[in-house]
Amino acid sequence: WFGSAGYGLFEYDGKSFKQYGTDDGMISNWIRSLYMQDSILWIGTDKGMCSYDGEKFEEVNELKDISVNKIIEDKTGNLWIATTNGLFRKNNFLNIYENLSDETGLNSDYISNILIDFENSLWVNNYKAGLSRLKNSKFIFYNEEKGLKGKIVNSVCEIDKGEFLIAFDNGYINKIRNGEISEFKTKSSLIGKRIRNIYKDKKDNIWISTY
Repeated sequence: WFGSAGYGLFEYDGKSFKQYGTDDGMISNWIRSLYMQDSILWIGTDKGMCSYDGEKFEEVNELKDISVNKIIEDKTGNLWIATTNGLFRKNNFLNIYENLSDETGLNSDYISNILIDFENSLWVNNYKAGLSRLKNSKFIFYNEEKGLKGKIVNSVCEIDKGEFLIAFDNGYINKIRNGEISEFKTKSSLIGKRIRNIYKDKKDNIWISTY
């Protein structure tokens, strides 16, 4: 499955592509996130979120007209949804959508990315407001005042249990281990290069993408 900016959704079966758009029932052709849960494809767009069961698209009314940046799943089957209007959780047991915002503890309502770590804690990229970790129903905040090398966090990568790399829009990378913040340096400096994403593969190589 491929999401595009303005051209809708594409399905590739190994031989050919099939395109889906608003004419097929999607809520927008601007796709920002995709996540497959069992046989349901969840589609985050600039105008909300919808699901696709292989036959029809169905809009999630609770996220109507809200930009959805990331969709992930925790160990108990709940969906966590990062949006420009806070953090949403689709409760797997009650089948309801719950919302966390700056009124309930978030640093900022603009969530650009999220990660679930080995402890099932949630790491929240607060765009220009640093980084938050939701652990045991409590928020732990990281920002420049606490030692981060940047304000705009674009990516968090778990490279080992309890050890995380934090990538910034200014090209810096921090390492957080057991709550302690240090600077992570590469042989070739990335300072000034806007880091978009950071990923560790099965061979322990670290991949860094930039703008």
